[in-house]
Amino acid sequence: MDITRFTTSAPDASILECEYAAGNGYLIVFNPFLDPFYVTYSAGVISSFPISVNIRDTIGIPEPGVPDTFRSSSLITSLIITSS
Repeated sequence: MDITRFTTSAPDASILECEYAAGNGYLIVFNPFLDPFYVTYSAGVISSFPISVNIRDTIGIPEPGVPDTFRSSSLITSLIITSS
């Protein structure tokens, strides 16, 4: 499988080994010099798909009219990985 489509403008990804996690039938691949992606295997075909990373603000910026306990439901649904 060619992972060059996930490379960033950072140094060569082969400098550091990749880290992996598996769950729900997906192999998730991380490397500091690659955009994260997941891999599927079905009927002898290996496919890879990019993961769009969303970052949650854990420190907070004061927002007038927004309570500290507000939790956006759109963040929850965007974390679910789906094949495109």
